Amino acid sequence: SSTVNSPSTKAAIADFTAQYPNTKHVQVDAVSYTGIIKANENSFGKAVLPKYRFDRADLIVSFGADFLGTWISPVEFSRQYTSKRNNTALQGKKMSRHIQFETGMSLTGTNADARLPLKPSEEGIALLNLYAALGGAVTGTKPLANNPNAEKAIALAAKELAAAKGRALVISGSNDVSTQIVVNAINSILGSYGTTIDLDNPSYQYAGNDAEFAEFVNEMNRSEVDAVFFLNTNPAYEFNDTKAFTDALAKVKLRVSFADRKDETSSLCQIIAPNHHYLESWGDSNPVEGYYTIVQPAINPVNNSRNAEQGLLIWSEGAVTDYYQYIQNNWAKTVLAQSGTSWKELLQKGSVSLPERSAGTYTFSRELDSVVQTILAESSTLAKGGDNAVEL
Repeated sequence: SSTVNSPSTKAAIADFTAQYPNTKHVQVDAVSYTGIIKANENSFGKAVLPKYRFDRADLIVSFGADFLGTWISPVEFSRQYTSKRNNTALQGKKMSRHIQFETGMSLTGTNADARLPLKPSEEGIALLNLYAALGGAVTGTKPLANNPNAEKAIALAAKELAAAKGRALVISGSNDVSTQIVVNAINSILGSYGTTIDLDNPSYQYAGNDAEFAEFVNEMNRSEVDAVFFLNTNPAYEFNDTKAFTDALAKVKLRVSFADRKDETSSLCQIIAPNHHYLESWGDSNPVEGYYTIVQPAINPVNNSRNAEQGLLIWSEGAVTDYYQYIQNNWAKTVLAQSGTSWKELLQKGSVSLPERSAGTYTFSRELDSVVQTILAESSTLAKGGDNAVEL
């Protein structure tokens, strides 16, 4: 599936897995943020997508992250960002400053105080140079070839970041684990964890795992998968090696899709069991830690479809197979019990917010030697390719 942040859908999948213990749930997203998640696991032992607080940052330095347009949660970030950029609303308080390093012009870049062009092959090196300029111990870096403006900008950014410790935020749009590890090291020096970066109240909007999906393709190739179900995902279109995926999928005996149409993946399946449209169905969501919403249908089902979760419940042979009742039962023993809210109040308000956890501080303490070598090798590969490679 794509990322599942619905508590009831997760529970239905867990019940199905309990009935069929050889089941494995693999999540993969068309736009992947695995690099950030794995970097946080590597750096701090927390495999999460952080909650970023642009409203708490006096200085934002972004390397290719279009956080106002496409990156992770642009609507949420835009509201935070503008709250620190509106001089009238701030009533004389300090406005935030924003420096953007990027290859192509983005919505975020057009709003920056300073925007510096940077090739894809230069991003990792630029971050290493910034880390070194902030006092980080790193060897093996090299200057940004033929880009003296970027070198000067990195030096100036380092001075401004050092002056804004505890109120600074450095981000990168890269999906490369090594690059994101360097970003973590920089933010650790700046004291960003617990202030502008929150690892204890994370975002659940993206939880895809590229490595798990790659292994799933390998398992299909080895004929180790007897049945596969696709929910809200179309890897035959989205995966970077379509032929490898489709060839492997052909070796699976039972292929079921919950798609509402014959897309690239469902057309390769023997069975299409159409899921309800979201306007036809009950559901729920937990996009960020502590915030839960209920999804209510606006219309009756138009066609002969049913919730994918209801199919899983029926096949699980559980006591409750009606998905509406299942959601109600799940909320009654979890969120409603914790918040003291009734089902009727939930339907009226639409959401429940639980108290936030205290955002802890985290210190980066690992060596960067292997990370540096990986970044330099990747930089060389991109440069040889004319910086035309695009991360997917």
